[in-house]
Amino acid sequence: FGRTRTRSARRILEDLYPLVSLEGVQVGLVSPETGDYPELSELLSGVASLGIPVSFASLRVDNINEEIVSALTRSGRHTLTVAPEAGNDRLRRECGKYFSNDDIIERLSMASSLGIRQVKLYFMTGIPGETASDVDDIASLCDRVRSEARLRVTASVGIFVPKPMTFWEREKMISERDASNRLKRLRRLFSNGPAKGCRINIQQPKEAALEFSIAWRGLSGRDGPILPAGRISGAPGPAPEQRSLLLEQLGILGYN
Repeated sequence: FGRTRTRSARRILEDLYPLVSLEGVQVGLVSPETGDYPELSELLSGVASLGIPVSFASLRVDNINEEIVSALTRSGRHTLTVAPEAGNDRLRRECGKYFSNDDIIERLSMASSLGIRQVKLYFMTGIPGETASDVDDIASLCDRVRSEARLRVTASVGIFVPKPMTFWEREKMISERDASNRLKRLRRLFSNGPAKGCRINIQQPKEAALEFSIAWRGLSGRDGPILPAGRISGAPGPAPEQRSLLLEQLGILGYN
């Protein structure tokens, strides 16, 4: 993909100037990781001087700081979105994320002290190597955030889907039966267990199976094969020769 390319804060602010006179304008900062933008301080200061509310997509835990939180609360926003992925440090490291549960509590406690009232936490189940105890840890972490950081917690739990050309493309996807059992376990933990008082949203196993189908085999239609999503769940990642099908499907969609 070549070197990282960013627009200067000056250029972004110049684009925003004509919008100041309009009513209801808000700025959403969208990037793979907003906190990594090298001129974020200048940009936030400039947006604040224009009097335009600002919001962020999901933030990496180590990028949550007082400046970002203050920018949100000044804009009347009191919700943060964070993706721990797993409920404990061990499994999170397997996902390539090297912050701890204690780091999460520390940053969210700081955010709470500055006016954040709610946090949305994104998790996955079915990650390679996950155990029943790891599933329980999702509920335990949510309880810690609620009780220690004093925030309202909404957990969104998706099902791990191996994607092409990623580190885990060869891993087997969890079966629909196993996924359903783990999600039922989580519902119990959130209704009568340690995470009671926290909300939970879950991805349905059939949705994850369809996601697998889209990622690897393409969609049904005039130009693509029909592949029942129900046959995918529990299947391993594709063999190397199946990459040609993926490239063919991308060509059909115009990505040459």
